[in-house]
Amino acid sequence: MQYIQLIHNKYLKMPKLSDMHVLDTKELEGIEAAYVFSFRQIKEKGRVTVEKNVSACSRIIDKYKDGDIVCCYLEDDSPVAAPVYWDLIHNLPTGRKLYVIGNISKPYPDKEYYKDCLKVVQRKQGLIIYQKTALCLAEKNKGMDEWSFGIPVGPEDATILNGLVKRILSFPCSKKEIILCGRPGNNFKYWDRVRIVGEDIPAPPVQISKKKNRLLDAAKYDNVCILHDRVMLPLDFIERMKEFGDVYPFCTLQSVYFDDYCNLSPIRYSDCGRQSSLRGTPFIKEVVDKCGKHELLAFTDHTFPIIEETGFFCANPLSYSEYLYPTGSLYILKNCIGKKYQLNEHLTWEQYEDVEYGIRLNVYGVITKINSYAFSQSVSSRSVILGMYNNSFYSADNRKCNWKSSIHPFIRTYKPLYRNDLIKLERNMQYFKEKYCRDEEINICCNTPDEQMQTINKLVLGSRFVNHYSVIKEFISDVEKYLIGGRFSFGEEKYLSEEFLKNSENARRNILLSGAVLSVYALRKKKDRFCEDVKWYYVSKNIKIILGSFVSALFMKRKNGLLFYHPRGFKGFYHAIISSTPFRELIE
Repeated sequence: MQYIQLIHNKYLKMPKLSDMHVLDTKELEGIEAAYVFSFRQIKEKGRVTVEKNVSACSRIIDKYKDGDIVCCYLEDDSPVAAPVYWDLIHNLPTGRKLYVIGNISKPYPDKEYYKDCLKVVQRKQGLIIYQKTALCLAEKNKGMDEWSFGIPVGPEDATILNGLVKRILSFPCSKKEIILCGRPGNNFKYWDRVRIVGEDIPAPPVQISKKKNRLLDAAKYDNVCILHDRVMLPLDFIERMKEFGDVYPFCTLQSVYFDDYCNLSPIRYSDCGRQSSLRGTPFIKEVVDKCGKHELLAFTDHTFPIIEETGFFCANPLSYSEYLYPTGSLYILKNCIGKKYQLNEHLTWEQYEDVEYGIRLNVYGVITKINSYAFSQSVSSRSVILGMYNNSFYSADNRKCNWKSSIHPFIRTYKPLYRNDLIKLERNMQYFKEKYCRDEEINICCNTPDEQMQTINKLVLGSRFVNHYSVIKEFISDVEKYLIGGRFSFGEEKYLSEEFLKNSENARRNILLSGAVLSVYALRKKKDRFCEDVKWYYVSKNIKIILGSFVSALFMKRKNGLLFYHPRGFKGFYHAIISSTPFRELIE
């Protein structure tokens, strides 16, 4: 037998080998296998191979696949056992056996995903023997040269979409397709290079789950990438996916947003989240209990405040949890997985369909991984997310941390906060005034953040309507749509509705003190708020970008393994930034 000793990545801060148990090879008596894997010390001179830097984003593939394998205490000793199991099981040839030694009653190979490819041969205390009887689902779509790219779209201006499509068309694939779900704006340039589906899906509300399922159903190639139009994929996306490796699970990339035009203010932005626990109660159990149902993750209106209460955290690429989920911005998965495991169509836009989908797949056994070899960049931002995801994250050793972004003092110009222009905002406010403040003398003016906040204050305090639940709900929705361009949390909506029913004046003051309203002012104290031309989200290729990316790469290297991670350090970060930057040439 060949012994493979797994060594954790240093950023996971696991106990030193000297502090861990030594693997007792007597436990392997009677087992005839080719390979033995363990995080424990193995004292077998000349027969031990060391695999270093093992983490949730590392891969063990295309090796150790010529015979039966033994996994010793993986889940007992490591928080990243599930990703290791994923690679080992998918490497295991059909007909070979997997021996699992440990103290876990239901180890990872018992997950629903493996029920059609792993058969339990023997189960006793401390030992389970599986035989691989068929290819795993992800193995049925082997190969990295054929890609389907799916983009849910709406009838808005297609400039940003044009940039993304142009980038995808440049990828060196033997076969690729671009599928749009919905019909884009009239200024879309590539009608003959895309396939359109889902024009029959009504809106509002935006049925994002149904749109993505339609894209998954329409995809015909082995590898599927579902993404929003604001997500700029790196120029070397195909190469970096090949470097990451085939037969991957549910994947995404780290995403960064630069709030300036010099790539000097990197913000981890809406890529892979991790739900926390609620008062020490596991998230899934809490959701199911509150819902009063036994179905896994049966999300309803009653569960949305629970999700918010658990908190939203950026996931660390190096660590693994069943509570990981790629945000809906970017999904990378094998075609057969996407067709078997689809999104919950009962959930619409902003009903945490991405949280439900990611956690549900992890519970089934389709783990979430982050490809750390590349970044995507968000071309534009949403104010609520811009504030949320820049503040809280998990470190590699599973500590909750807060982060305050350091915006460089010599940055003078920032990207627009809103995709709308000033004229449209003032038009929306005028409509709100005519609907709720007909008897009030209110001057609509939003030239500065102070004036915008003053106008919001006057409109909210001066509003008059029937104090009925349905009318209150409509009023709160109109505040979101016409005044702040964002939404309140489900918890805030519930609280505000109750306050209006009890005391309308107090409720109006609570609206003005909510995080959604205050962020309008806090995120921009200057005039860089409105977008007169969506081209403003793209940057020019010049020396400022080169220098800014250099500085940001140094910053990321300093935080490597904490807020960001790249296995190549500074050079990897710099290349990832430049490769994913949305340059103006993409839309010109």
